[in-house]
Amino acid sequence: MNISSHYPRDLTNLLVQVIPALCNSKNDILGFFRCAEVEEEMLKDIAANLVLVQRVISKYEITRLVLDRLNQSGEAALSQRRLILKQIVEFNQYLSLNAANRQIARNLVGEVQALVHVKDNRTREQQERDRIREIHIATQEAKLSELNRQKNSFASIKRELNGIFGLTDPIKRGRAIESVFNSLFKASEISIKEPITLYAGDEPDQPGPIEGVIVLDDHPYLIEIKWHSHPLCRADISQNLVNLFSREASRGFFISNTGYTYDAIELCKLALADRQVALCTFEEIVLMLEQEDDFAGLLSEKMRQAIVNRNPFCQSNGYSHTARAITSAVAT
Repeated sequence: MNISSHYPRDLTNLLVQVIPALCNSKNDILGFFRCAEVEEEMLKDIAANLVLVQRVISKYEITRLVLDRLNQSGEAALSQRRLILKQIVEFNQYLSLNAANRQIARNLVGEVQALVHVKDNRTREQQERDRIREIHIATQEAKLSELNRQKNSFASIKRELNGIFGLTDPIKRGRAIESVFNSLFKASEISIKEPITLYAGDEPDQPGPIEGVIVLDDHPYLIEIKWHSHPLCRADISQNLVNLFSREASRGFFISNTGYTYDAIELCKLALADRQVALCTFEEIVLMLEQEDDFAGLLSEKMRQAIVNRNPFCQSNGYSHTARAITSAVAT
């Protein structure tokens, strides 16, 4: 029961009836309140009145007056209001009462106990509703905060990814690719088993392969990223496939800035008989970031399309890059 600021009206009215029934005299009522640690300042004028004129004020009037004062004191008198209720609901000294009042007192105490029990249940139910609502609000706020964090992260990644296209130094570009993709996998909550790394090339001024291993849908994936001035051809993809077949990872994603030739796509189709492989482009990733889509979902759907439809280069919306490659080949 919430009595933090005052007794509810129905409880106050009931207490005005029950307290006089539990007290044989007016002085007993003052003693009852003193046992509840009611300050003497609230009682002294009443006590003085009783000494001077015993019959002017009734037991009910004394009770009402003290309860009103306690209610008016708000939270400052919370402890006293609780002790008053405690004395009533725990009362069992009925033999000390006048015989005529015993049954009345029992009935009134029972009413207080029932009212307190009902209101306590309501309070607990309200507290539980408040607790659930607060958890829901906190959960929603946490989700919103996380969404904003991810949005800011992806916006930063998109800027960095777009900046790569303006880099002419192959080493700097490779380092930038390395950084961007590690950030992208982390922001997308994709587990990184081996960080995306730019390896040394055969020549000091030429970068080597950019690769790493992620875990997606409980499967390890070799990630190989290629930056060329032309679409990756059959010979380029052959090198990627040799690397994939030599790795523990049984699945692979190849990512290119310039796309793939028809022959390269067909070679990957043949490779699907032994290894699950899917193809992706920088263009798709930039579009995904602009549309604020799910990178993990994009990769999972690409792999599903590769396995189910035997098409290693298919967008998640069903638009086939194989069809575009064929169309381009016919047009040329």
